[in-house]
Amino acid sequence: MPIFKRKSTESEGWLRVILALRLRQIEKRYASYEEFVAKAGVSKSTLYLLLNAKTNPTFQTLENLAASLEIPIWSLLGVDEQMAERNLLSHGLRVQEIRDFVAEGHKSRLAELLNGTKDT
Repeated sequence: MPIFKRKSTESEGWLRVILALRLRQIEKRYASYEEFVAKAGVSKSTLYLLLNAKTNPTFQTLENLAASLEIPIWSLLGVDEQMAERNLLSHGLRVQEIRDFVAEGHKSRLAELLNGTKDT
């Protein structure tokens, strides 16, 4: 059975380029590169790859970066938070409901870790 590869497009890689540019902007807020690395919440090698648009981030990496840098995840992607909230609302998704859902998931995961169990 033949395997078909999807043709690449010019738009591929836009996420890693935008993230690299935003991370470089954010890096300038710190006194040194070492301080930025320490604050970023990801490994130095991962941060290097992201800063140089050499890899696509996972959602977990984006969440870690946003939380560690204390900025909205939208900001990492160069998206205005209010605009993102309006777009979600236009699809019937309320930001607070999403936050509540995520928070509930974190509570469940924390309970799993504390109890040494995992829901199946």
